[in-house]
Amino acid sequence: MLAIIAIALFAVWCLAGIRYPPAAAALIILQFAVEQALQSFVPALRFGVGGVFTNAIIAAVAAISALRICLQDRSAFQGWANFPMLAVLVLYGWSIFTIFWSPSVTDAIGNLTWGLPYLVVVQMLCPFLIRSLRDLQHLWLWVLCAGTIFILLIIASPEFDLRNGRLTFVLAGTTESSPLAIGELGGVILLAGALLRRSELGPAATICVSVLRFVALISGTLVTIQSGARGQFFFAAFLALSLFPLSAPVRSIASFFTTIVGVVFSAITIYLLFSTFLAQGGVAAKRFDINELLYGASSATGRWENVILLFNAWIRAPQYWVVGLGYNAFTAFTPTVEPYSHVLFADAVFELGLVGLAMLGSSLSLGFLSMSRLFKDAQEEPGNRSAVSVLVAMTLFQVLVVNKQGALWAVPTLFAFLAIAARIHDRSLAGLDRRADSDEASDGPPLDEVQRTAGIAKL
Repeated sequence: MLAIIAIALFAVWCLAGIRYPPAAAALIILQFAVEQALQSFVPALRFGVGGVFTNAIIAAVAAISALRICLQDRSAFQGWANFPMLAVLVLYGWSIFTIFWSPSVTDAIGNLTWGLPYLVVVQMLCPFLIRSLRDLQHLWLWVLCAGTIFILLIIASPEFDLRNGRLTFVLAGTTESSPLAIGELGGVILLAGALLRRSELGPAATICVSVLRFVALISGTLVTIQSGARGQFFFAAFLALSLFPLSAPVRSIASFFTTIVGVVFSAITIYLLFSTFLAQGGVAAKRFDINELLYGASSATGRWENVILLFNAWIRAPQYWVVGLGYNAFTAFTPTVEPYSHVLFADAVFELGLVGLAMLGSSLSLGFLSMSRLFKDAQEEPGNRSAVSVLVAMTLFQVLVVNKQGALWAVPTLFAFLAIAARIHDRSLAGLDRRADSDEASDGPPLDEVQRTAGIAKL
């Protein structure tokens, strides 16, 4: 019965994604966790063609949704090829070029072959689907609603269980699903539940969203802890509490107390769940022990040692300072069997050189600059302010996550979030953000006329 429910909900989400681009973008953002949830209910999706079936369906949904935008909106491409996106695409292109001198060519090519389809879907299609602040609001609402539903399905799934302190299920033999994807899903839903607000909803809908936010906060925290994804839990909890005032502005005594109550409630909820989990003892609780965090398997110390290893190899070879050691060089230097350093920023600097640093730095700085400008423009509108605040939180969450478990050709959604911010900001400057809020955008004036009008307005 649960399998039928899971498949039906996924089908409904896909159909909604074809009609509503933000729903398709939410599918892309949560695709790896959704894939695992479906695999736990449908064994045929675990191997061979079935192993990529879910991702292929999501890519098709996103492509159809993007095609509908092109047919309906003559300004669809405005703001799409923005500087953060282009810088990241150059970064990926440069990583391919550096394979010519990489000491680990075979594995590097394998990573490219696996990651290229995700690069197209995550980095190019996902930002195309979000054109305005209203789209951004709807994106987070879809992430909150659909993500929470799938978290509850994961909790209810008889396949998922705590194995060695991590929430996984057995794919085959001794091969288990990735708890990191589940932990990331939990962190994303935790942030959405803590920070998302909608001001234009009616009383009944507002109550429903409030209840959903509460369920999301509880379930997201629980799954993040049970997955054993320690970084995701601490990052999400810290950002949820520290950015709460950003999402809920303090403008009166009433709003001040509302903000305080919200922060205190969130903090108490997270603490109670965390302390309850630790009280269970065993391997699961041991993963969160301070010594294990600092010195155990997959610890902060281990990540730092990976960075030092790459740095030493890079600094000893001045001829590679500019161009880098070559993509995937880490595997040729490490004495362990780790397939990557887990620290994406270190890879960008030492494997891709100063060129990689320039591209990554440009994308990050321009993306966050767009977010700051969006926040400045949206701070008087509670719904838009909340949507931008969640975007900031999700992006910072990804910045932290990719420096704990990141790999370039795993195509983290960090880059998509940067491109989304720049796309919305560029379209708002051109006066096109409000036109994107209607499916009847094609009835408006031609793109060149809109641009001329926007130019006259600036003058």
